[in-house]
Amino acid sequence: MRVAAIKSVWCAPVTAIGLVLAVVASLVKPRSTHWRVVSDAHAACIWVHGPALAWSLKHHPMGRMRAVTIGQVVLADCSAADEANLVAHELCHVHQSLAWGPLFAFAYLASSVAALWRGQDLYWHNRFEVAARAAETAPTPGLLQKQKPPSSS
Repeated sequence: MRVAAIKSVWCAPVTAIGLVLAVVASLVKPRSTHWRVVSDAHAACIWVHGPALAWSLKHHPMGRMRAVTIGQVVLADCSAADEANLVAHELCHVHQSLAWGPLFAFAYLASSVAALWRGQDLYWHNRFEVAARAAETAPTPGLLQKQKPPSSS
């Protein structure tokens, strides 16, 4: 429990930015913006969704997004109850944010630049996105587990 608290404090500056964005979105459509806590065995986040967020994510300058994780805050276009894979994906980003803290944005950007340098897609080959997609199919939502390699028959 002590380690989790230390990680939350390490990530707190980034989480504060996410909370400010969530509050701004809530001010646009206060009655239709919903907040809830979503967690797995090792971390928790505040999942916020509503029409203002859905519009913002749909019209994001980098292309349509379903959700974005900022520290321990997930800004999403849907309820967490609607999309188990999306929850697992975003919880993986919460774990990454807790590990990297305020350095996460720089590490994420560096991974995207490295992918571009190798001639790959900056999103699909970003190591943090690769891990989050792997979490989508992991047996325990949001936790990375090694999967058995396919058998060669």
